Amino acid sequence: MTLIKRRGVYHARFKTQHGTKTLSTKQRDKRAAAQAAKEAGVAEIEAAAQAGRLATEAMSRALTGRKVTLAAAIVHYGEWQGSIGRSARFIQEATYWLARWVRELKLENQPPGIITEKHISKFVNDPDSKLKLSSRKQVLSFITTFLDMCSAKGWVVGNPARLVRINFAVLSHEQKEAKTREPFNDLEISRILHNTEGFWHVATYLGRHHGYRLGDVCQLQWESFNQPGQIIVWTDKGDVRLVHKVDSKLIDEIAKIPITDPKYVFPKEREIILSPTLRPVLSTQFKRLCQKLGIKGKTFHNIRHTYATERKNEGAPLETIRGELGHASAHTTAGYIH
Repeated sequence: MTLIKRRGVYHARFKTQHGTKTLSTKQRDKRAAAQAAKEAGVAEIEAAAQAGRLATEAMSRALTGRKVTLAAAIVHYGEWQGSIGRSARFIQEATYWLARWVRELKLENQPPGIITEKHISKFVNDPDSKLKLSSRKQVLSFITTFLDMCSAKGWVVGNPARLVRINFAVLSHEQKEAKTREPFNDLEISRILHNTEGFWHVATYLGRHHGYRLGDVCQLQWESFNQPGQIIVWTDKGDVRLVHKVDSKLIDEIAKIPITDPKYVFPKEREIILSPTLRPVLSTQFKRLCQKLGIKGKTFHNIRHTYATERKNEGAPLETIRGELGHASAHTTAGYIH
């Protein structure tokens, strides 16, 4: 603890588990100020903060035989997510954002126990960030599950992420609003199919006739076609099993794909989609393809909207469409119907 004088009054500056604090003693005499600070228990607060830091480090050493840093904990998190069956894409995206969070706050070499809600809010509620509301929610979810794991391992006490909420006040109107997606029309889909082959032809066909995500097409396996007349896919998002009937047109297109990998139909695209930094390459490719064909303002994900909208127009119940798209909630599915 140190005493500092401001405008003739002494203030006590001391350390807590949440950073340095300053408290006015309301005394102009230094000796009286020291006594006031003592009566306020400032020394005990500092001692408790120090004990808390030492306890966190001691616990980490006891559990792992060494000091656990946030950087090391993120590696443990990725391994844990893999052990419970999370997809490689999810793990890469989650660990990417966790690593970026601790790097930007310069906390890589600090133990998980130092994290407070302020460290989390500073990142997810950064007013200068261009992230939209949905992305901020996703990042907060990654941090929350990460700290849940740290809590289970005894590296933190409680989970400060559960005290954090997205601050709407720092978001612009555009950041708050979900992006409006319009479905493709039949002429646009036909134009794409007639001017593509290989990956983009198959991807567009599966999106249009079965509502597949781009990530699911990128990770398509040869074994998905083992059953005659069917395609069986475990979705990348949510690990939902989807079974659809396929016609000879799709089988003919798949037969044209050169086998460059024993497991995956499109290994090159799979590598791209699994990388958080490379993934936008595929979106850019599709955007340029559409622009070349005179189609503007639409992404590959709009094709899922096309599928959902047509199924609804055919009279399919919302719950049926939800199952076909692999959504967890019918509310999500309703947003795909135009």
